[in-house]
Amino acid sequence: MDFGPLSFRCAHSRPGETADIEIGQTSTIDGVSSADGHQNSGPAQPGPHRSIPQSDPSDLDARDPSLRQAVLHTVVTAAFGVGTLIVAAASSDALRTALLLIAPAIMLLGGLTALVRTYLAYRSGRRWGVWQGAAWFLLCLSLMVFMSSGSVVLNTE
Repeated sequence: MDFGPLSFRCAHSRPGETADIEIGQTSTIDGVSSADGHQNSGPAQPGPHRSIPQSDPSDLDARDPSLRQAVLHTVVTAAFGVGTLIVAAASSDALRTALLLIAPAIMLLGGLTALVRTYLAYRSGRRWGVWQGAAWFLLCLSLMVFMSSGSVVLNTE
């Protein structure tokens, strides 16, 4: 299917300046080679004009263990939180209260840690979406555990 040339305006272009590009065509920026192997003949642009490395998503799976690490982090954090709830169910009153407050805190800490890992992965150009998903899951889980154990702690069953 041929869509013909597309015209677009870049954020760094002057008003009224457009560029035509064909579907499937790749361009070069700052002397970086394009997909067809040609080298950009012009000098590198000074200032904010930098090339943004684009990776093939299937290539990231082989080299970046982010998915495995995020799933492991989520499972271990959730297991510690649920384990704390199980121990709380078999405990006396004072220890039960403390463990019911610690369980959502464990999951909250795991969610915040996953958010930090999201930012670090984003800054280093790695896959950050899996860490963001882990963070949202753990934050929602900590909220659910806190809301369900709050009534037991406050004795408003």
